[in-house]
Amino acid sequence: MWIDAAAVRELLDMAALIDVLATADRSRFAAPDRLHYEVAHGDLLAMPAASPSFLGMKIVTVFPGNSGTAIPTVQAAYQLFSAQTGELLATIDGTELTLWRTAAVAAVAALHLYRGTPEHILIVGTGALSPYLVSAFAASYPRSEIAIWGRRPGAGELVARASPRGVAALPDLEAAVRRADIICCATSSTAPLVLGSWLKKDAHLGLIGGYTPQMRETDSLAFRDALVVVDTSAAVTSAGELLAAIRDGYLREDEPITLKSLLSMEVGLRANAPRTLFKSVGSAENDLITAEYLWRCLPPYRN
Repeated sequence: MWIDAAAVRELLDMAALIDVLATADRSRFAAPDRLHYEVAHGDLLAMPAASPSFLGMKIVTVFPGNSGTAIPTVQAAYQLFSAQTGELLATIDGTELTLWRTAAVAAVAALHLYRGTPEHILIVGTGALSPYLVSAFAASYPRSEIAIWGRRPGAGELVARASPRGVAALPDLEAAVRRADIICCATSSTAPLVLGSWLKKDAHLGLIGGYTPQMRETDSLAFRDALVVVDTSAAVTSAGELLAAIRDGYLREDEPITLKSLLSMEVGLRANAPRTLFKSVGSAENDLITAEYLWRCLPPYRN
């Protein structure tokens, strides 16, 4: 069975997916380290995962040179198998699946790390992921103001106009960050965009764009006195922001906790941290949780 991007969009509901990712029994899932190959013009990734019911494998290409063109920077295919028989159940548009998963996971992290209801949410980046982030944060915080900033002139306005929800396109990144309670960065930047000195004392910063040691969406100062959560422990050795913060003395290598650990902890974890930071490099576990949910949304599984 082929499940294309249009079918993924029709079947999935963002609010429901956020709840599924937040409440999944993660002890059921296993995911080895992903395979990462550097190729001539980008990267090739393989991300396997398993649960008692399903096996999943995502093949991803990331070609930063596609930015600003009609070809997505990130493209992927996802194959879902039966864990009982090994039968191939579906091949899913992995690019669309990744967009939904990444946005929903960013919202899950914010919901569990930011205390209270934010007045202002800022999305940094205007790529393919940005409208999904608008959807995820709108579903999580329906009364909050959402704004977007982009590096390319006019790009933020395009995303804002296309959004079914009111979104403001802001021209001044520093002013926007200083005002925001929650900031979520989704870029492939290799130089810090959001500076730690701009952040409110109790801000939540999500970094979901970079996934290599060369990519950095924020500087090391952002990590000072912050509770740091990662989507997978592999982020500590692969994310440019974390590597720089460790090198600069603002973070210990054993300090970040995983999202899986966060979701199993009791309320009160955040009490001693004036700021929280979530770093995502992509998790095969979250891919499989999303793919399982999508599979069960198909008509034969609806009750």
